Amino acid sequence: MVKLVTIATHSERYFPIFKNSSSRFNINPVILGWGQHYTGHDMKDDLMIEYLTNLINDKENDKENDKENDKENDELIVFADGFDSILLSDLAEITKKFNIMSSNGDIPSGILVSRDFDPNWFRRPFFSYNYSKIFQKCDGFYVNSGMFMGKPNKLLNFLTKAKEFRDPTISSNQVTWINCWHSNPGIFDTDKEARIFFNFSDMNTIDQLKVDYNKENNRVVHRAFDPAQATYPCIISGPMSINLDDMIAKLGYENPNPKEAIGQITYYLNKAPYYLPKFYPEIICITAGIYLVSKYFNLF
Repeated sequence: MVKLVTIATHSERYFPIFKNSSSRFNINPVILGWGQHYTGHDMKDDLMIEYLTNLINDKENDKENDKENDKENDELIVFADGFDSILLSDLAEITKKFNIMSSNGDIPSGILVSRDFDPNWFRRPFFSYNYSKIFQKCDGFYVNSGMFMGKPNKLLNFLTKAKEFRDPTISSNQVTWINCWHSNPGIFDTDKEARIFFNFSDMNTIDQLKVDYNKENNRVVHRAFDPAQATYPCIISGPMSINLDDMIAKLGYENPNPKEAIGQITYYLNKAPYYLPKFYPEIICITAGIYLVSKYFNLF
C-alpha cells in the first residue's frame, strides 16, 4: 500500500490545486495538522513521527491477516508539501520509479529526498549568499525537505534520529535534516536527476532549467540535468513561493488563488523568524559599521 501524506493547518496558496491533482489520479491524501496552530517547520517532523508511529503500531496490532502483516516491503509513504506541490502521475508510477531506482542502487538508504538547485550567484548574489549560509550540500547536492518518500519504519527511524540535530535557535526541519546527514552520511539519498520530485526555482529562469509542458500527455518535462534526456517527474513543487500559475493553467486546473510575484525583500521578511539567528554575525557587523560611519561623519 502506498500513501500520499501532506501537512496543512489550513488552505492557502496552491493547496486546492494539490487536492485537485490528487483527485485527478484517484488519490485521497492523508492531511496532517489540519486546524492546528503552526509553530514552525519542526512541527512537520513531529506530526510525521506521530503519524508513522501510529501507522506502524496499528499494523502490528492487526492480527487478522498474517500475510498482510508481513507486507512491510510493499508499503511506501510519499510526502509532498500541500501548499506548493502538484501531482502529475498516480502512485503506481511513483512506486515503479522508486523500485527501479532502488534496484539500481540509487537509494541504498531506502529514503529519497527531493533535490534543490544550486543558487545562481551571478543573477542573485544576495539570495545566493543567504541560501548557502543557511543550507549545506549533502553528497554534493542541495536538498529540499518538502518532498520525500520511503518505507514507514525507515522514515520513522530517520525522523526520530534527526530530532537530535535540531538547532534550538531556528525552526527548520531542512536544516535539521542536513545536520543529521552530515553526522550520518547516507542516512537519506537525493533524487539527483529529479526523476520523481522536481522543485522549480527562481534562482534560475524556466528557460535555463529547460522545463517545458508536454501537451500530448499533460505532463511537465525537464532537461535540467541532461539536455539530451527528457525526464518526467511525478510531483512538481514551487517552494519559496515560486509562481506556478502559468504551469497550473497549462495542466488544466482552475486556480482559486492566483499568486502575485513575491518580492525578494518580502520573502526574506516572511522567513526571518525561522532563519534570523543564522545571520547574527552579519547583523552585528552591519550595525557596528553603520554606527562607526555615522560617528565618523557626525551623522547623528
